Amino acid sequence: MTVSTTIGAMARALSGLVDDSANPPADARTVRRLLDALRVNTGDGSPPALSRAVSRFQAMAGLPADGVAGPRTVHMMVVTLRRTRLAA
Repeated sequence: MTVSTTIGAMARALSGLVDDSANPPADARTVRRLLDALRVNTGDGSPPALSRAVSRFQAMAGLPADGVAGPRTVHMMVVTLRRTRLAA
């Protein structure tokens, strides 16, 4: 890979133009901790309850509510958490 190709790939990744379908969802423990920190009810923590909680967060954040904690959803969780903590 040339330097310009590498820099181009990094720029696309940083600008959010990378295809999210190639990235797996975050692990359940991380997602649960983020949702708990955001005070989103995760129910009993089972996979279906966690998926519903992710869907609720996605709807609140203006994301497509598919219940999958992909890269954009996790990024938005972290951004929202940072904003919440800065506002406090």
